[in-house]
Amino acid sequence: MALALVLGMTGPGWTQVRAQEGFPGAGDKSYRLVVGGLVKNPLSLSLGDIHKLPSCGLAETGFLQDSQKTAYQGVLLRDLLLTAGIKPEGDKVALFGMDGYSAVLPLEYVMEGRVLLAHSKDAKPLSPAEGFPIKAVPDDMMGYKWVEMGWIKKVLIIKTGQ
Repeated sequence: MALALVLGMTGPGWTQVRAQEGFPGAGDKSYRLVVGGLVKNPLSLSLGDIHKLPSCGLAETGFLQDSQKTAYQGVLLRDLLLTAGIKPEGDKVALFGMDGYSAVLPLEYVMEGRVLLAHSKDAKPLSPAEGFPIKAVPDDMMGYKWVEMGWIKKVLIIKTGQ
C-alpha cells in the first residue's frame, strides 16, 4: 500500500497531518454504514442502499486553499436518524471513520439537516483520497471537522457522558 498524508483542520488556526497506509475502505465492496446506539431500529446500509435514498446536495466553500466552492451530493444524516428512530435520552451523534478518526456533534445540530453524508463530489463518486465511500460534510459552525470525516463506517446516537 502507498503511504498517504491526510491534512485536516482541527479548529481555527490548527492543522493536523497524519500518515497512514493507503486509504481505508478503498475498493471495499462489503462496505456497510451502521447506524445504532440509542435508536429504536438500528440500520446497516450498503453503499447501494445509500444511493437509493433521496439525495440532496450541499455547496461547501473550501477554506484550506483557494476557497473554491465544492458541491457534495448524498443523504442527510438527519433522515437516516429519523428512519432509525432516536430514543429520547440521546443527545449527541458520534461518527466513526475506518481510519480511527471520530467526531461528536450535537444531536440538535444534526437534526437541523446540517450534516450531509456525501457519496459524490462535483457529480463524481468520491475518490479514496476524498473519503470514499462516505464522507460526513457538516456545514457552518462544524465545518472545520468535515476535512477529517471521510471513510465513515458507523454513526451512533449517544448520551452526554457516554
